[in-house]
Parts: sequence; C-alpha cells; structure tokens
Amino acid sequence: MRSGDRPRTADSVGQPRRPGSVMSSEHATERVPLSEIREGDMLQNPKSGNWIKITNTYSTEDGAVAKAHRVYYGDGGEEIDSRHVTGLVTRQVRE
Repeated sequence: MRSGDRPRTADSVGQPRRPGSVMSSEHATERVPLSEIREGDMLQNPKSGNWIKITNTYSTEDGAVAKAHRVYYGDGGEEIDSRHVTGLVTRQVRE
C-alpha cells in the first residue's frame, strides 16, 4: 500500500466496497439492547420488520408504575416504545 492510500474494506461476503457507501440491511447488522440505540441509527422495527432511521428519542416516566421508558421515533413516522420491546433489536453497524 502506498503512502496516502486508504485501506479498502469488504462487506460480509468479501466483496470490495467504497468507504462511506451505504450497505443494505442484509449486511453488517448486530443485535443490541434497545437502550443502545441513538438518533441516526438504522434500526429494524421489531413489530413491522421495516428498517427505519431513528430521528428522535423521548424519555418519559409512566405515572401509573413510576418507571422511566424511552420512545424512539423513525423517519417514516413509526414509534418504538421501550415498554413493549423485550430482548435485543437489530441495527445496522456504523462504520
């Protein structure tokens, strides 16, 4: 590799791709707790299966049980309420 050259990366099947290129949802995903999701993450909605980009999050406290929860809002208007999600969610890996 010459000085100044950037290393090439490969997708999960070993095919070269350009740095900064967008990956499809079938490549480079990880299972994480919902609490690790941040604005800008691509997340697979556990209810619909659709891939959404998280644009906003909102924390609130449920007065009935006095337990804090977070609502995640997607770019397509979808909401994911942490009270209704158990286990891990699928998000695309950021590079």
